[in-house]
Amino acid sequence: MAFHTKNCVLIRYTDEDGASSIEIPGYISQIGEKVFENCHTLQNVVIAEGVEVIGSAAFRGCTGLQSVALPESLRIIDGGAFSECENLQSITIPEHVREIGGSAFEHCEKLRTVTIPAGVKEICGHTFWRCSELQSVMLPDSVTSIGSGAFLYCTNLQNLCLPRGLEYIGERAFYYCTGLQSLTIPVNVSRIEPKTFAYCAGLKSIILPEGVISIGADAFISCDRLQNITWGSAVIRTDGYDKNVLSSDMMKASEMLQTKNYHLRTTNKTKYPVLFAYYQKHPDPELKEYLKANFIRIFPFLLQNNDAIQTEAILRIDGIIPDRELMQKTIDLAIQQTQNGGNPEIQMLLLRYQEEHFAREPNILRL
Repeated sequence: MAFHTKNCVLIRYTDEDGASSIEIPGYISQIGEKVFENCHTLQNVVIAEGVEVIGSAAFRGCTGLQSVALPESLRIIDGGAFSECENLQSITIPEHVREIGGSAFEHCEKLRTVTIPAGVKEICGHTFWRCSELQSVMLPDSVTSIGSGAFLYCTNLQNLCLPRGLEYIGERAFYYCTGLQSLTIPVNVSRIEPKTFAYCAGLKSIILPEGVISIGADAFISCDRLQNITWGSAVIRTDGYDKNVLSSDMMKASEMLQTKNYHLRTTNKTKYPVLFAYYQKHPDPELKEYLKANFIRIFPFLLQNNDAIQTEAILRIDGIIPDRELMQKTIDLAIQQTQNGGNPEIQMLLLRYQEEHFAREPNILRL
């Protein structure tokens, strides 16, 4: 066994005996590119204090590697450093590490838990691609970016709390993460890139911040168990919704808000909740006119959807129906419908509206 160095950088490793365990000495400050690549017999590695950088693909393809002890002096783990270490089960990343390169742990199929230290700002593209046994990742609030395909095919990933400082989630970042059940997207994220959550078959609910202004193509395609999406104050009920259509509708809804083309054709289950939530925060005159012009179609949808919050919101729009008699008949009919098994909260809301605007006893119906 021999370590070959140049200016404190480990540039080559020779081992004729096929050692299963090694300790890298502390006089080495950097482990160079591909130094241990495809050392299949290597099972245990201890890296002494003093080492600051693990170079690109340094341990790539070490298929027998099971454990690595990293020093507190470590600052950088370069791209692909431990990729294809398919028997690596756990790794503790020291608190002073500030950079973890793309594909650093790609295809580490038995890796189960990872804690990213505070100070790391980016989870680069494909960092944990195909870590199929990965169940839990702890991300610090310092992380502002999750790169494309960062958790692609992490099929057992269940516990993931996205950091409050997060601003960007790349395309396919959580593609085929079938174990995820719920996610809350932090408030500073403004775009959902194409296929970000595609094929997350176990995902039941997701909360998007109001500030999301763009949703890419197929962002939620084949999320077959998705029951609701909360987008700001809009709740989109997706149970029984064709998830391939849903993905397209979400993209169109974001386009609708950006362009203010409120006539853009999309499914009402997405369109109306998004429009009402947007109007409550941004009372755009053009949107108001659209809601007034389409009230007769929108109002029954809200009743059928048992949406008390948005029913109240549309009734608060001044002059939603200019014709007082038509409005009165509409409210009377709606009350009758809710008395036949509807939402009690909506029923009380309608009765109160009837009493306030038409000066009649709330328990008297004149149909």
